[in-house]
Amino acid sequence: MPAPEPSPPQSSPSAAASHSGAYVLAEAAARARDIRAATGGRPLVARVPPLPTPAPADAP
Repeated sequence: MPAPEPSPPQSSPSAAASHSGAYVLAEAAARARDIRAATGGRPLVARVPPLPTPAPADAP
């Protein structure tokens, strides 16, 4: 009777989670590229207005 083949090493939950997270990010990036290509538009980047300059400390 042949010896059973060794099973591949099991990855840790954190390794599986990071792989899954990388997959999700890659999928989102691909979807964003597809949307930009379909609409012919620029990348959708949220423009954050600059913060107002604080008033001098001695101002009333």
